[in-house]
Amino acid sequence: LMRLGHKNIALISAKPQTISSGFQRIMGCRKAMEDAGLVLPDSHIVYSGSSFQDGYQGMNQLFDRELPISAVFTFSDDMAAGALISIQEHGYSVPDDISVLAFDNCTVSEETRPKLTSLSQPIDLIAARSLELLCDYPEMPESITLRHSLVERDSCAAHTAPNRLEVLYESSAGYPSISDAHRRSAGSGTD
Repeated sequence: LMRLGHKNIALISAKPQTISSGFQRIMGCRKAMEDAGLVLPDSHIVYSGSSFQDGYQGMNQLFDRELPISAVFTFSDDMAAGALISIQEHGYSVPDDISVLAFDNCTVSEETRPKLTSLSQPIDLIAARSLELLCDYPEMPESITLRHSLVERDSCAAHTAPNRLEVLYESSAGYPSISDAHRRSAGSGTD
């Protein structure tokens, strides 16, 4: 997402206490953004489960917070599918208004419209390394990191100018706030 020019990125994450990889992914996101000179504020993170419904509700929470985001990273493809529906129901387009990046690269990533760009886990390698570790027990390393790959599809696009959410919600940059926009449209006498 950062390579595509996104700076206002939100996360929909599994609760870090629920799944150990959730904490690692959040820390990895924070570090990557920090290395790029960006910040991931706590307000840009929604904690939930990892289902379609959790992604849908998580995206609704982000909209309720009126954040000037251009992209969202979800911690599962199912969550991303739910986020896609929420984005579309709010009248926004993926990837034109909001890019969506998922994690897992399951079959659902091919079934959504648009198809999801997703980080793919090396499942076969994870299984093989797990078996090797079981055979080496009790001499087990504290942790092992395996490379993931990015499967680029249709849900992410380059961010070259402020999108509608950023223009609408970025009052600190001189853009109108959501309440200003509503007052103007209410006072204009148009229906």
